[in-house]
Amino acid sequence: NKPGGCFVQHVTGGCENAFCCDKVCAVDPACCTTDWDAACVTRARAVCSSDNCEDALPIVGAGPFPFNNTAATTDGPEHRACRQDSAEDQIAKDVWFCWTSSCTQDVYVRTCGQTTVDTRLAVYEGCECPVSETNLLECNDDSCPADGQQSVALFRAAAGRQYLVRLGDYPGSVPGTGTMTVSCGPPAQVNCPATGNCCSDNSGTTGCADETCC
Repeated sequence: NKPGGCFVQHVTGGCENAFCCDKVCAVDPACCTTDWDAACVTRARAVCSSDNCEDALPIVGAGPFPFNNTAATTDGPEHRACRQDSAEDQIAKDVWFCWTSSCTQDVYVRTCGQTTVDTRLAVYEGCECPVSETNLLECNDDSCPADGQQSVALFRAAAGRQYLVRLGDYPGSVPGTGTMTVSCGPPAQVNCPATGNCCSDNSGTTGCADETCC
């Protein structure tokens, strides 16, 4: 567990998320003994989304938290609350995060503007598996204001408590990569962060990848 984000290059070995660091260094030991270079970042993006509820990736803070559900399986249950305007109850190809709250207030988990995946989000009380209707707090599909395929899950959190975040896609849609953010209280701009370097011309895209700057 060393300083430096797992998805950002830095000149020390290891990264700040022990779960992700262990997974990357098991594949490429040099990532923990030399620099955490571009190859280590690429490996982190490939292996640090947890496909299984029992191995949910521990996260804290706002993110953004990269995800990759390209090769994920579906291991969570269906929920009628996920259906909303569709006929599908399932969150397909789900990946899992265990988020520890730093606040007691409404929390927003969102993928707005951060992926091309037709996302679905569910949040559960606690990080115990398997999950069920009993500990489901929220399930959302297609609630971002600027597009018809991204999601915002809103729930009431308590400081120090843990919550499972389940991110997947609409059944039958194309999986992929992107990021997810979490905010205590409503975000200033629901579509930030998005994609692209905040200090470069990203003509044709909305927003940028750094939430504060965006």
